[in-house]
Amino acid sequence: FQRLLGQAGDGLAHEENKNRTNPIRQGAPVFRLTRFSCKFACALDFFSLCTAIWVMFSAVIRARPAPRALSATLGPLVRGVVEGLVGSATLVAAERNSEIEEIADSAGCRVLVEADWAEGFSRVVANAGGSPLLVMDTGLMLGQEFWPVLADSLPLLGDRPAATETERPRSLLSRIFAAASSAPGRDQVLLLPGSVSRQVAQMKADPFTHRYADLARLPVAARRVPE
Repeated sequence: FQRLLGQAGDGLAHEENKNRTNPIRQGAPVFRLTRFSCKFACALDFFSLCTAIWVMFSAVIRARPAPRALSATLGPLVRGVVEGLVGSATLVAAERNSEIEEIADSAGCRVLVEADWAEGFSRVVANAGGSPLLVMDTGLMLGQEFWPVLADSLPLLGDRPAATETERPRSLLSRIFAAASSAPGRDQVLLLPGSVSRQVAQMKADPFTHRYADLARLPVAARRVPE
């Protein structure tokens, strides 16, 4: 985009130089092209500003010794890495476990042992350097449709936290209550910008049950894999 803008600017400069020697070519066409270039540059700057908040996610997973479910949670994150949306992953385990450590070693994840999940989350935030967090529970598996939806939603989210929908069908009353609720659940994947993560960490709160201000909903759900 920046290269295209530079080429457009060079073209405009050349056109304006020709217009100085040829009065017949002066007028609206050059003005319209200049307006388009300015609008395009402004739109690019706005898009860059919005997406800068969500540069690359650090995945945080509440890990349990359930090899099948944990592997199902980690597997789809590979596409997030390929897409440039996920940069690292940390498994927060209540106690040392050889199965969790073996899976983490195979996937290239870090393991943090902390009996209290909220305390473990706050320690991850302290080491995340302000990166946005993708928070998941063991057994939640993202589908292939999640990543395009995420990429399309990032410019619109700004500094708002977000959560996926729940997979299980619910009654109309339940859906209305969920839409009005500011607290997600363990069947949802959380997207937390750095500023929101720090607030939750300072309160030593559980990110899955914390009530967020202006919680956005992503139109996609994660599937729960039995443990």
